[in-house]
Amino acid sequence: MNKLVKSKIYITLDNLYDELDKCYTIKDNLRPAAPIGERVTNETRIKLIRDFINLFKMARRREKPDLEMYIRIRKRYTLHMYQLKKMGTECPVINDNKLYFMSLLKVALGLRDFKC
Repeated sequence: MNKLVKSKIYITLDNLYDELDKCYTIKDNLRPAAPIGERVTNETRIKLIRDFINLFKMARRREKPDLEMYIRIRKRYTLHMYQLKKMGTECPVINDNKLYFMSLLKVALGLRDFKC
């Protein structure tokens, strides 16, 4: 694998781990009286980021993920967007989440077909 591509994968993994840490911090700091929707949405986001971490780890090891993994990510993405809309989240936040997760998915799909 090209060194530049491999370094970009490591950078992406570092950023995903940072995002996961932020989500866990949010989860720990949620007050007990917080609406259940906030907790569920954050939990779905954690699972989605974990799936992306696994996907990029597989790309780093040059393994080809199966189609089921992409389907699971797509379903969790759809669920996360639905939960954000259901909670009444502002439109810019939803659009930022769409852009973030769809960009990650496009990069992962591009790495799947990448030949060195």
